[in-house]
Amino acid sequence: FAICSNQIFLSTLFALLRFAPPSQKILATKLIEALISHIPCDIATKAVEDTAKRSTDAYPPLSCSDLPTFIFALLVSIREKKLEYSIPAEGDFTFSCELVLLLRKMSELPSYKEQLKSVIE
Repeated sequence: FAICSNQIFLSTLFALLRFAPPSQKILATKLIEALISHIPCDIATKAVEDTAKRSTDAYPPLSCSDLPTFIFALLVSIREKKLEYSIPAEGDFTFSCELVLLLRKMSELPSYKEQLKSVIE
């Protein structure tokens, strides 16, 4: 589980959640879900800050301070896109469901519970 404390690896994994096709986003979400209990909050926060700065024409930079905020921002953007377009990209709904499962898993962990409460409030 040494990769869980590698900020560059985590930043790349989080970038997949933003920029990859839906099938790869789902795979990355499942990987994060399996590793989340071993990822230190401070390293996840630094990785999220690195990832949130990355942008393209289709994906403007995000203002996220921690992992739960980042995941929640992704979820909201997908759900908004689904409402905006009558035909969402294939796999977007499944990806958004995987993000909800990840948020639920994070809510069970004491290290992320407080951060998640601040996002919801």
